[in-house]
Amino acid sequence: MRNFLAGSLIVAFSLCFPFRGAAAEEGTSSWAQWHFLGARHLARNAEGTDVRSVLAEPATQAVLERALSGLARAAAADAEGAALVRSLFDESLQVESLGALGGPVGPTPSQWTVALRVGSDRVQHWMDRWSKVGASVGLPQTKTARAGDWFLGGLGRDQAPDLKPLEDRLADALSRPSSPDAPWLEVRTGLGHVANALDWSPGLPWPVMQATVVGRGPNLRTTARLEFERPFELTLDPWRLPTHTVREPLISFAAVRGLQPWMEAHPMWRELEWPAPNQLFVWARSLAPYATEFAWPLPGAGERIEAAAPRLPAALRARLPWLDFGEVKFLAPLKRLVWQGFPILVPYINPAADDGLVTAGIFPVAADREPAPAELYAEVQGRTNLLYYHWELTQPRLGDWESLTGMYAMLARHQPPATNSVVVRWLQSTNVTVHLGNCVTEISQVSPREWRAVRTSAVGLTAFELHRLLRWIDGEQFPRRTPPRPALGVRTDTSPAEPAPQP
Repeated sequence: MRNFLAGSLIVAFSLCFPFRGAAAEEGTSSWAQWHFLGARHLARNAEGTDVRSVLAEPATQAVLERALSGLARAAAADAEGAALVRSLFDESLQVESLGALGGPVGPTPSQWTVALRVGSDRVQHWMDRWSKVGASVGLPQTKTARAGDWFLGGLGRDQAPDLKPLEDRLADALSRPSSPDAPWLEVRTGLGHVANALDWSPGLPWPVMQATVVGRGPNLRTTARLEFERPFELTLDPWRLPTHTVREPLISFAAVRGLQPWMEAHPMWRELEWPAPNQLFVWARSLAPYATEFAWPLPGAGERIEAAAPRLPAALRARLPWLDFGEVKFLAPLKRLVWQGFPILVPYINPAADDGLVTAGIFPVAADREPAPAELYAEVQGRTNLLYYHWELTQPRLGDWESLTGMYAMLARHQPPATNSVVVRWLQSTNVTVHLGNCVTEISQVSPREWRAVRTSAVGLTAFELHRLLRWIDGEQFPRRTPPRPALGVRTDTSPAEPAPQP
């Protein structure tokens, strides 16, 4: 298994090297630390059989090849440097490694240290080439050392990093007795750095995360501790589960509470004159690709929905400027708002079958099926510190996200996603996706400043995360974000249109 767990490491590698032309801000901090056992070691481990099956497929290897090659080209200044960086990536994935990122806060770190257990015959190989690696990636200040069969190297933008902290971590790791239950991957990182590098929302209070991944039977078990700088005063009111509203056949279900502080900050709730909810439920059914539904508490739902009818179009169009077709109608017998005029979709909102809740979606389906099993709700009900629960069948849910992405591109007048690429072939390969199985994620509050997350899954990612990762890799500008292109014939400026050519 040449690139075991490489999908999860793609993000880490994208942060390891500065893309050419990236600037840094002042103020220094530690970005991340990791310890990875390496593909060779894990190939001898009998656990995690589903991820092994996924990674063994040629379609997966093609995606990994595109990702790693793209990262190497973005990191290096020329083709020779890209080839050298790529060889470093390949060897780093194979062998046990320790590493750390640090330096100024900004889009990329300015210091990088790594220890690779390459074997005594390969240490000198990297010591001879390390200065070329640094020059290629824009971190020309270098330092190297040997520790038995380990190569230690440091790269810096303005000065070579001190290798002593790395040597201490290596000595500590080697002093521990070997165990079959040892984590395959350990990561500690400030998610604010990741958010900044990947253009996630900068306004959220991103925590420091310490996570481990280990194989458990056919699955991966991911455990994470999330530490926040400031405490959250969350209201964890008793769950109001939509037991009469959610119907089979389900392929996903999620429940989250403690939302009110963030919801109240969003002006849309004030514009609709609705109270900000503290709980939200989301589920998807296999009856249609767009059968994803939502529910949340809304006292006096029928009256509030009717009153919001004249305000809803403006509130939505202010955030989705392309939403300039169709009209909103209130269907009094059902107390339902529907947005008519969409292709295929019929967005709606109406009171839920559970009193005091409202339900919404984009594709109404019949509610004449069996209710969700009580065992599903037992995973949530009565758990006083549970913030978030999510279950899904990843294979069909992955298909849902692909359909929703295509529909969004059409409505927003963007060019559709690529239909003939290694990523698309991966998404369409049942030899791969049949192994994705169930994914369960739970996040609990340990204290106002600490949360704990646990996930059991085939490949460590939910369908949404997997889809976003794949589409990011598929982008023309990867590893930078590739903005959507306007559809052919859609103007993006206000200049006079050129006359159409005459036949």
